[in-house]
Amino acid sequence: MSRTVCNCKSRSFLSRGADKPRGAAVILLVLIIWGFPWSALADEPRLPESILGMEKKEVMKGKEASKKVDRMHRGDVATGMDYIVEYSDGDHSATYYVSLYDEPEEAVKARQEMARKMEETAHEFSHFMQRTVNEHTVYMALAHDQAHYFFAQELELVWLAVDISVAEDALKELFSTK
Repeated sequence: MSRTVCNCKSRSFLSRGADKPRGAAVILLVLIIWGFPWSALADEPRLPESILGMEKKEVMKGKEASKKVDRMHRGDVATGMDYIVEYSDGDHSATYYVSLYDEPEEAVKARQEMARKMEETAHEFSHFMQRTVNEHTVYMALAHDQAHYFFAQELELVWLAVDISVAEDALKELFSTK
């Protein structure tokens, strides 16, 4: 019985000759990875474990959260990377909404558009105002016995709805941990 033995020399992955296409593919892959917007890989935003001792009770994300965000706005505003977190301690409650964007500028633009609509459109919110907290532009309005804050933080557009009696402390806590 005869055995065939391969007399092939192994070649370096990036060696010359027949492997040129493979080397070009590796270089192309490196360039794609290098230029890839890594923010697109963000699995989840930074969701607080608690807000003023109010524990996380429910987390909604994905299509379900996006549908709710669109329904609340009576339009198509969800990014597809939306999160809604409910917090409670029995006495107080808060809801933390986050929409992720590919670029920080997009989150700021969305915040500006939301502020513009809040100023120009009739709605259930009152006492609408802009302020600065820890060098961040934060908008605030009141409705349904809660203070509603919204702001852009890196890739996130955040909306916090929290009981009025603890609202300022909740906002301070959020920005002390950011």
